[in-house]
Amino acid sequence: MDYFDKHPRNEKRLAAFRSLANRQPAASPAAGGNEFTLTEMVKNMGPVAITVVIILLIMSVYSIAIMVERYLTYTAAKKQSREFAPRVAQALKNNRIEEAINISDKHRKSHLAMVVNSGLQEFRAHEQSNEISGDEIEASKRALQRAIAIKTR
Repeated sequence: MDYFDKHPRNEKRLAAFRSLANRQPAASPAAGGNEFTLTEMVKNMGPVAITVVIILLIMSVYSIAIMVERYLTYTAAKKQSREFAPRVAQALKNNRIEEAINISDKHRKSHLAMVVNSGLQEFRAHEQSNEISGDEIEASKRALQRAIAIKTR
């Protein structure tokens, strides 16, 4: 024995460890003890607990379905926006407003296309006048803001 074995604090710990080691093992499942399995847990549940579990399962399935739907929606919108942007930029660069509107009409899932389409529609409505007034610019801004508000709901 060395110093650590003779120290009073360590002797108490050693005695506690020996008493734990000498204990009888807990009842095994084969000897009639309860197993901790899913089926045993369900068998031991009351009606309130089963109702709670069913509600949680339904809510979990619903939330997973929403996640999948959102992923598919945003993936489609991203794809269409990436296709839309260069095409409409080229049409606007060549001063072809009608073609840009038609392109944006074809990309219904793209948020970018919806916003640009509303601005182009407003611009086309005021295109006949030679001079663009401040009211017409404000009307175009409001149309863009409405389109953004609708798409972000």
